[in-house]
Amino acid sequence: MSTIKFPDWEEFRQHLIDEQHVKPTSFIKSAFTYITNYFENREYSRLEFRRLITELRTGSGIKNRPISTNSINKYILVGKYIDTYLKIYHGISEIQDYKAFPTKEPKKRKIIMTDEQMVNIAECIIQNKRFRRDKSTDRQDRYNHLWKTIFHLLRLTGMPPDDLCNLQWEDDYGTHFEIVRNKTGKKRIVPIVAILRELLDQLPKYPHGYIFGSDRGRLKPQTINQELSKRLKFLQYDERITAYCYRYSVTTLTVINSEGRNLPELAKIFGHTIDTMHRHYLQYDVQRLLDVLEANHPGLKGSSSIDTLKRVATEALGKIFEGTPYEGELNIKLREDVNSRKIYFS
Repeated sequence: MSTIKFPDWEEFRQHLIDEQHVKPTSFIKSAFTYITNYFENREYSRLEFRRLITELRTGSGIKNRPISTNSINKYILVGKYIDTYLKIYHGISEIQDYKAFPTKEPKKRKIIMTDEQMVNIAECIIQNKRFRRDKSTDRQDRYNHLWKTIFHLLRLTGMPPDDLCNLQWEDDYGTHFEIVRNKTGKKRIVPIVAILRELLDQLPKYPHGYIFGSDRGRLKPQTINQELSKRLKFLQYDERITAYCYRYSVTTLTVINSEGRNLPELAKIFGHTIDTMHRHYLQYDVQRLLDVLEANHPGLKGSSSIDTLKRVATEALGKIFEGTPYEGELNIKLREDVNSRKIYFS
């Protein structure tokens, strides 16, 4: 049996920050303790690590209950961090390429909401049962204002619920938030638009420093989903929508509306890489792709039909007037002499 000298938590914590660029959370600490205790009297090997994962899955070793695949994957990730440490300082590596088994179908659904739906959810007034006996409506108003701000922030920034709950007033620079993403550990700048600024300024400030919460502490992600469920039921929207669906919705709608023109800036705002934005959020219909091909292919350039040119011109001008108070119809007609290649707008 090979004996391995595992580091203590403080030493490993510093390794995570310096070498792995990972923020040491309380979960990582508990998983680190569990894994190192497991290997204290066992051989450090891939087979033994597989037994540890089986123990977690069946619930035979931790709180006498099985844990989810998502949590198991987090344990595996911490195991890989430990393995990296041992490889650097002891030249031992056994589980770097280990993957979870068996896998289950993900429960998350990527439901894309319209901006109108997101606004309706934010503006929805809910009568909280806890405040019914309260003669004053101040608590009820503060409650609805808090959730109005939260749902508008999700709508206007596409911020993950975890990052929203971790927001502190020291992250607020007036025109933007400067935060470190909980998932990647990377710094992110989130612009604050005027509507959101006005809502944030009306929130109370508590001694703990978190923007969203109460005098008892900060807000929890599961509480956001509980409040969202009340509004979904009241508005008769799809009850499978979760707080994370805001991130899918905002990113997708913004990228499609920009037609990919500001992709690097949008990626910076939403905390994604350019590759992720291309693969998951940049979507075009077939007609759009056909227009681009006809306009740029050397063998097709200049052969576009007049109907295609009309459609492209109408869409381009429509984008200019989008969001303005002007209404009306845009008619495009050809001069009688088609050879003049002139198009007139009226």
